[in-house]
Amino acid sequence: MSWKRRKRGRLLVELSDRLLKVIQVTEEDAGRRIVHLEALALDVQDVEAISRALSSLLKHLPKPIGQVFASVPRSQITTRMLLLPSTHPSELAKMVAFQVEKEIPFPKERIIFDHHLIEITPEGYTRLLLVIAGKEVIHRYLEILKQAGLTPASLFFSSQGLASWFQWVHGEREKETFSALIDVDRFLTHVEVIHRGELYFTRSFLIGSQQIEEKGEKVQEAFLQELNRTFLAFKKEFQPKT
Repeated sequence: MSWKRRKRGRLLVELSDRLLKVIQVTEEDAGRRIVHLEALALDVQDVEAISRALSSLLKHLPKPIGQVFASVPRSQITTRMLLLPSTHPSELAKMVAFQVEKEIPFPKERIIFDHHLIEITPEGYTRLLLVIAGKEVIHRYLEILKQAGLTPASLFFSSQGLASWFQWVHGEREKETFSALIDVDRFLTHVEVIHRGELYFTRSFLIGSQQIEEKGEKVQEAFLQELNRTFLAFKKEFQPKT
């Protein structure tokens, strides 16, 4: 990486229905360093207004923008863990397309989907993560970025970012265990289950730190119930052997 690129760093933008987040990171000799972090509560929904809000946040950056990455919140993504009886890429692609038609009650023309290989089992099956998003959601997001003068080098969903961060921090030490990451945001909570560096399960629910702080014990109880439902759903979808 050139010195110029290192000085410019990287910019991450995440947009949900109620929050806009901007994070800037630089690459230095000692490693990556967060130099700016800002979140803005949104009270508008139209593309032009959100783009103006994003442009305003960009003026606060201490470094030039550099490379841009965009994160789509987990709440706007549908995921499924699939175990398919093949390891051949072309066969897997056909099986995934068939599963999309089964899982999603919308025409394929209205969605964008992709898959990520998790593992190949000793029995010759492939375990993979299916990720589905509405085209309108993605196109709207890209239009907001475009109007703010940003072109993302990559678009991913927030659970992937959490999983990558966890592996970067913990590395080899955590690869043989199942770990649950619980991300309590302002309005939402996201739960990710990671094993051997891969994202095995992810779920979000509509309870965040603001509700917990404002409504006390009643919401805390509901929060614990949702966590329990999450882990029950994980066990139903994928029962770990360890």
